[in-house]
Amino acid sequence: MLSTKTFRSVYYWLKDTLTVFLPSARCFLCLAPCQRPSTLCQSCWDALPRISQPCHSCGIPLAATDTQPLCGSCQSHPSRTDHLLAPFVYSSPIRELVHGFKFHQTNHLAKLLATILYQQIAEAIAPVQADLMIPVPLANSRLRQRGFNQALELSRYLSKWTSIPLATNEVERIEGSSSQVSLNGEARRHEIRNQFVVRRSLVGKSIIIVDDVVTTGATVQELARVLRAAGAVRIEVWALARTCLHQHSV
Repeated sequence: MLSTKTFRSVYYWLKDTLTVFLPSARCFLCLAPCQRPSTLCQSCWDALPRISQPCHSCGIPLAATDTQPLCGSCQSHPSRTDHLLAPFVYSSPIRELVHGFKFHQTNHLAKLLATILYQQIAEAIAPVQADLMIPVPLANSRLRQRGFNQALELSRYLSKWTSIPLATNEVERIEGSSSQVSLNGEARRHEIRNQFVVRRSLVGKSIIIVDDVVTTGATVQELARVLRAAGAVRIEVWALARTCLHQHSV
């Protein structure tokens, strides 16, 4: 029996191969015919786990009865970011697509996820304006281990499609003591503290931070803190998905 890791490797290789070699454009998820390669059919697009009423500041789902644009936690503890757009819940099939992108990276998955996010950005934000787009950087050890920065790969497409300049050298991430995967919100906030260094003045700049998934928000909040200290006047976050567990990260 194939191990889970091997199964996933074969699955994403097969998906990528079929996308390339099938004679007509196919949905990446169900392989039904669709209009363009490396995209989704209308049925799969409609079935994506959208957050219909997100908190403007942190992106978690609000109750249908909420009349305020901010959740209670963000009302009590104002965010360092002006807006966070993460249109999807981090659940199936977004979770599997993101996992495949991180650990079985292909150009098709990078473009597919960037396309999904961009379509939501275009619907939610008009006009799309900023001075710089900054992908959440990886520490050098993690970059060597993974071989690429998923936030940077998404940003390459988003920068091209929005004409917002991509900034890849303005912020450096220094080494942390451990992975954040198993940490709760408080531990993440402690671990991420002072991991980002801004290399030039950003006085008066409007910044877009790009990441793949926002979990507790600790990473983007810490990055926003140092960008504010460098002079940024407006900071938005664009991410593909948001976990629903809210552990406020101011």
